[in-house]
Amino acid sequence: MPMDLVKMRPSVFINEVVDRYRRHLAKYWSADLIDKAENKHRELLAVYAHEPNVKAAPDKHDKKTFFNEAWDCLKRRFMQLR
Repeated sequence: MPMDLVKMRPSVFINEVVDRYRRHLAKYWSADLIDKAENKHRELLAVYAHEPNVKAAPDKHDKKTFFNEAWDCLKRRFMQLR
């Protein structure tokens, strides 16, 4: 969930998300695109810490919310990798 991503340190995100699925990601994304996703996660953490509007968006969702529904509040800003 986005609310979990904003609480995850970059090293944990890379280790538990990116590295775990790197072979699968590499089928569809270039190495550069994977690096950009890692950088976008770092950017998300910084923005979440300093911008109340961004902080409020994922915080309003809970475990019952579907991921895509919760991510819609952030995706325009953080998933434009290309």
